Amino acid sequence: MRLNKRTAGCGVWLPVVLAALLPAGAVASTASVTVPVTATFVTPTCTLSSSTSTLSLGTLTAGASGNTGSFRLSLSCNGTVNSRIYARIPSGTSSGSLTGTDKVRMSVNNSIPAYPATVQLLSNGTAIRLDGSSSAGTFCSGSSTSRECTLTARYDVPGNTTAGSARASVAFTVAYF
Repeated sequence: MRLNKRTAGCGVWLPVVLAALLPAGAVASTASVTVPVTATFVTPTCTLSSSTSTLSLGTLTAGASGNTGSFRLSLSCNGTVNSRIYARIPSGTSSGSLTGTDKVRMSVNNSIPAYPATVQLLSNGTAIRLDGSSSAGTFCSGSSTSRECTLTARYDVPGNTTAGSARASVAFTVAYF
C-alpha cells in the first residue's frame, strides 16, 4: 500500500486556484510612515574652585628653597564628563613670567628682578606645566562629577635676589576630552 501516492496534475492546479481567488487587478502594495526623531544634546560643564584665593609662602630667606603651602582645586560637574586641568601664567609683569615650562619667576614691585625667586606647583610630587598647554600640560584628569586635586608650592630664592614683596599668579582652566 502506498501512502504517498501522487495524483497527476495536482501540483499545477493549486497556483491557478489561488490566483483565481484574488480580485482582478490586485497588486501587492506597501504602506509607509515617516517618524521624526528629535533630541537635545547638552554638554556637561564643570565649575573649578580653589580652597584659597591667595597662597602665602610666608617670609623666605635669600638662598632658600623648599616646599611650602598647598591648596586644593575642586572640580564640580553637572554630569559625568572627561576633563582635566591645565595652568598658565596670565599676561602682565605683576603676574610673573614663565621660565621653562614649569616655573614662574616672581615679580618684585611689578618687575622681574635680575635674579628672581621662582615657584613651581607640584601635583602628586610632580611639577605641573605652567605654559598653558592643554594637551601635554594637564593634570587632575578624570571622568566623574566631582574631584579634588592638591597642589604644593616649591620655591627657590637665589642668594642675590632683590628683597621685597614678591608675587606671581597662575590661572587654571578646565579642558574637556
